[in-house]
Amino acid sequence: MNLLTRNIAGSIISSICILSVGALFLPAKNVHAAAVCDPATELVVNGSFETPVVTHPATWDIFPSGTGGTGWNAIWLPSDASTFNGETIPAVPYLEFQRSGHDSWGIPYDGEQYAELDTDWKGPNFPSQPFPASIDMYQDIDTVPGATYTLTFATSPRSDDPDTSDSAANILWNGGNIDTITTAVVNPAHTTWTPHTYTVTATASTTRVEFVDAGHPNALGMFVDKVSLVCASGAGGGGGGGGPVIITPATSTLTVIKLVVNNNGGTGTSSDFTITANGTGISTTTATTSATSITFPGSALGTTFTLVAGAYSVDEVNPGTYSKVLSAGCSGILLGGATNICTITNTDPIPVVAGGGGGGGVGGNPIIIQGGGGSSSGGGGGVTTTNPPTTTGGSTTGTTQPDGGFGVGGGGGIPTGQVLGDATTTVPGMPYTGNGDTLYNIVELAATFAIALGAFSILTFKKQ
Repeated sequence: MNLLTRNIAGSIISSICILSVGALFLPAKNVHAAAVCDPATELVVNGSFETPVVTHPATWDIFPSGTGGTGWNAIWLPSDASTFNGETIPAVPYLEFQRSGHDSWGIPYDGEQYAELDTDWKGPNFPSQPFPASIDMYQDIDTVPGATYTLTFATSPRSDDPDTSDSAANILWNGGNIDTITTAVVNPAHTTWTPHTYTVTATASTTRVEFVDAGHPNALGMFVDKVSLVCASGAGGGGGGGGPVIITPATSTLTVIKLVVNNNGGTGTSSDFTITANGTGISTTTATTSATSITFPGSALGTTFTLVAGAYSVDEVNPGTYSKVLSAGCSGILLGGATNICTITNTDPIPVVAGGGGGGGVGGNPIIIQGGGGSSSGGGGGVTTTNPPTTTGGSTTGTTQPDGGFGVGGGGGIPTGQVLGDATTTVPGMPYTGNGDTLYNIVELAATFAIALGAFSILTFKKQ
């Protein structure tokens, strides 16, 4: 147990953080002696992320949420997968701090360290992987209801990541999104910091300040440094004071359309399929409460949701035998006020057509040839080995056998006076159920063909 005691503006503050690896992490709360508006008092603890000091040679490290001295807490985002490459997401989210000189391009905006909003699961002692580690990094701060505050900080994209969509963040004040920031890499040689300033008003005695990663969850995220919050004017005071100003979330709209294509005899409908949508504060247009995940039946007309700007994803729970195609609008980042459409299309499967049925074997005694393999019925055809040829027509249809087996061949033969293979042969012959192995069938076929050829020669001789 670590007891950290500070003296701020003549008041004694006690903040206790109990740290037990794998057991308990209490969120760090920054408690002030009195909720008064004092423009000289910095309300954010460790705003430049100087504590703990990163000592790892890799010049970056991760720290469990609520670690003593950090002043910051973290929450994994709904867009983070629970498993990745055989690893399971840690129960306690991690903060990530980087130190000056990281990868030669990491230059802090203030001091020697800064934070990243897409962190890591394992830390610098393990091989780097694109873990889905996006976080909501926040502090709960005592405020004066109705007082106006100035919130400032700086952001920078990762200099080694050209994908602009990775460097994005939502800035929240008391649950309301006050801005969505996206920045492109300006100079790949070093970090490029942009300062931001906002005037906000408290509506409660405790206000949460949040920095939420809005990029792809892949361990590459926006950098944040020098976070500051000071009171500008008291409740009802001058200089922008007055009554409380409620900041509503910058919401976006998402419509999910479910299409079902039945070209091969399928009977599925849109409502037969279950869909899950994930996003911060996602809710239906008629809901009174919000959530981070909603499961609902599909609709060809579309189901519309509202959600806080940021990362989101949509997927189907189990399409069964139907194929599934998701449009580009089914995942990504929604900016404040944006509207997006996700279309999920399912197509019924093409029936599996087995191999053709075997033809009729050569009838006769003592050798009989099996019909060909396949799960379809065998066809007619063939000759007899009796002398003279008798009526064993070729129209009999065989029965079904499993794939790779031998079907029941149709009857074969030619009536007296007809030509071998004459299409006019219609008298049914006797079918034969074959199940011998392939080599045996080949030997039988060769032998019987020789007999049949001899019979044909006899026929020809008699006709002469």
